[in-house]
Amino acid sequence: MTCTHQWADATTRAGPEWVCAKCKVTYTETKKTLSAPKRQWVDLTPQDLNEIFKVANTGEGAVRLALEKIKEKNNG
Repeated sequence: MTCTHQWADATTRAGPEWVCAKCKVTYTETKKTLSAPKRQWVDLTPQDLNEIFKVANTGEGAVRLALEKIKEKNNG
């Protein structure tokens, strides 16, 4: 069962801190566990690379196309 934290001031000489009156977890500890998970990098597929190389051979902005593909795959 998950605790519905009831924060109580537990400030010490070391500095301010809040502690749950029920489960004794510190507020700082909850912030560490609640941070968003890091997104995993999505690489270009061989098909993407082939398309970029075809454009590179024609001199029509392969770098721009590569950046667009990377952004598309990693930003949703």
